[in-house]
Amino acid sequence: MEASRSGRHDRLLRSLPRRTPVRACAALIAVLCVACASSGDFAAGGPAPLVAQRLVEATAVTGPLHVTFDWSLREREARYNGAGAARVQPPYRGRLDLFGPRGEAYLVAAIDHGRMQLPPGAEGDALPPPALLWAALGVLYPPEGAELTGTSTSAGGVADQETQLEYRLGDERWRFRLVGDMLRSAEWQNGSDGRRTVELEGTVSPGLPQRARYRDWIAFRELELNIRTAEPTEAFSDDVFRVPR
Repeated sequence: MEASRSGRHDRLLRSLPRRTPVRACAALIAVLCVACASSGDFAAGGPAPLVAQRLVEATAVTGPLHVTFDWSLREREARYNGAGAARVQPPYRGRLDLFGPRGEAYLVAAIDHGRMQLPPGAEGDALPPPALLWAALGVLYPPEGAELTGTSTSAGGVADQETQLEYRLGDERWRFRLVGDMLRSAEWQNGSDGRRTVELEGTVSPGLPQRARYRDWIAFRELELNIRTAEPTEAFSDDVFRVPR
């Protein structure tokens, strides 16, 4: 398998004109690497709705939560960073505020289940789509309308058992990987048009990761959140989840 992939890549590279710009070659190599990383088969059994539902419930936020974090964003040659806050309220409502290095407002977004709201004219490309934004907080939220098509569960104890779930909606595919009841990664693909991932590390509090890294592989964009605090709080008012217009 690896030898055949290497051969295909060699043939593609040899087919380039001799004076192909170095930047174009680098871009092609990056695309090939993404294709390799995403080309593995999903060795899953048939859908197991009871397993999936149990994990959805196990990762859900159970009470109002105020989260603070540091963030950094890389977009090709641009770099941004600052601090942020998230206010989360069951079942699936949230408010995200990103601030620049001097405390200036950078971006605000509200999310209600699978719907995201941004201020008029706001550039929301830096943020993950709703299912992946929930994943960045350790919450397994299957995309609305998607069908569970595969389930894979490894052998082992409950605490270290690995489970993978696959959902599909048309040409779109989502994969979620959990260890025990903790979400550890999520992936979205849409044929050859795009691939986006969330990778989670560490634990701040039960179910909440220490670090979340979101990548848009085609756009060469990476957003990293490093969570500092996660405090239970009183219920938020509805006004919190209304984005200013």
